[in-house]
Amino acid sequence: MRSYLNALRGNDSVRMRLGALVERGTLPHALLIEGGRGSGKHTLAKELAAALNCEHIGDAASPLPCHRCNSCRRIAEGSFTDVKYLGKQKDKATIGVGEVKLFKEDMYLSATESRHKIYVFENAELMTPQAQNALLIALEEPPRDVVIILLCEQADKLLTTIKSRVQHISTARFSTEELDG
Repeated sequence: MRSYLNALRGNDSVRMRLGALVERGTLPHALLIEGGRGSGKHTLAKELAAALNCEHIGDAASPLPCHRCNSCRRIAEGSFTDVKYLGKQKDKATIGVGEVKLFKEDMYLSATESRHKIYVFENAELMTPQAQNALLIALEEPPRDVVIILLCEQADKLLTTIKSRVQHISTARFSTEELDG
């Protein structure tokens, strides 16, 4: 059986389910990954971005992502132009509507070097209500081949309208045995 999202420790059912969705081309366009510190939500987002753009996605003998191809390596390094991250600025306590609008404008541009453009919103619960509302249209009618990943520790701080337009994934901290494995 093909292995999926191997950089993520623990969360085996999440890895298998999401990996299979990527392989079949049926991953939802918007995900909310919720988990506490150390639960792997950032690793999962990076693994999904790599899997979606892996040059060996059609090779059932290769893990997904392969972590060897140019796309996988550059995504791991953070130098892949079609994977973008948004988080709060160092001097601000929240993510404002202006930052979200800039990302939305970019979402409607074609991918430059891959099949999918991935947008990862770190600490999504820090988006102001206005910023969340600005994101709603992209969640309702996303551009083709765009995947939006919201990362948060507390999904209850997000608007109900946001939560109703994404697939909610929970990650759990892994055990010491899983870390060693």
